[in-house]
Amino acid sequence: FVYTDNMWSRWETPEENGLVVPIGENLKGETIFINFSSPDSPHLLIGGETGSGKSEAVTTILKGLTRFYKPEELQLLLIDPKQTEFENFRDSDHLRGDIAYFEEDAVSKLDEAVEEMERRYGQLREKRVKNVMEFNELVESDQKLSRWVVVIDEYADLMSEQEVRKNVETKVKRIAQKARASGIHLIIGTQRPSADNISTTVRSNLPAQLALKCRGGVESSI
Repeated sequence: FVYTDNMWSRWETPEENGLVVPIGENLKGETIFINFSSPDSPHLLIGGETGSGKSEAVTTILKGLTRFYKPEELQLLLIDPKQTEFENFRDSDHLRGDIAYFEEDAVSKLDEAVEEMERRYGQLREKRVKNVMEFNELVESDQKLSRWVVVIDEYADLMSEQEVRKNVETKVKRIAQKARASGIHLIIGTQRPSADNISTTVRSNLPAQLALKCRGGVESSI
C-alpha cells in the first residue's frame, strides 16, 4: 500500500502558477504526479469497474490539490450523480457553490465553467497573453485568476437520457477543447468506459488517462 501522508510529506509543489499533484508511486518508490498546467495533461479521464479504486483515485487527487493549493489559487466544481463520493468536500473552502447531484444541476455547473472560460479569454486578450500563467505574472495578487477543476465522478450516469447526454457532452467537449489556457481543467471518472458512454471526440480531448481494472478488453483499451 501507498499511504498518502507519506507521499505528501515528501512532495514539494514544483511550479509556481501551475497545478501539479502527486497521485501515487511507481515500483521504485518514486512519486508519480499529474501536471494539469501542462499541455500534455490538462484534463484527466479515469476508467475502472466497481471496486477498482476509481473513487479513491479521484479523492486522492482532490485531497492533494486542496492540501497544496489555497482556495484563492484553486476552486473545485463537483458533479456527483451517485450523491455519495464528495461529502468530504462539502464544507471545503475550495468548493465553488454546492455539489451538483442531479442532471439539471450538472448542466448548470458545466454552464458556469463555460461562461467563466469565455470571460477569462476576454481578459487574456486584453493583456495580450496566451494563458493564465502569463496573465497572473502581469497582474496584482488580488487580480490573479484561480485554477478551476471540474470533476464529474460518474460520467456514464449523465449519459442515460438523450437530451441530457447531448447537453452535457456538448459542454464537456467545449471545455476539453478550449479551457486549458484559461486555467479550467476536467477530471472525468466512469465505471463504464465504453464507446457508448465516452465518445471518440471526448476521449481525444482528455489526453491524460488513468486506467484501472475494467470489465472487458474493449473497455480496457478505451
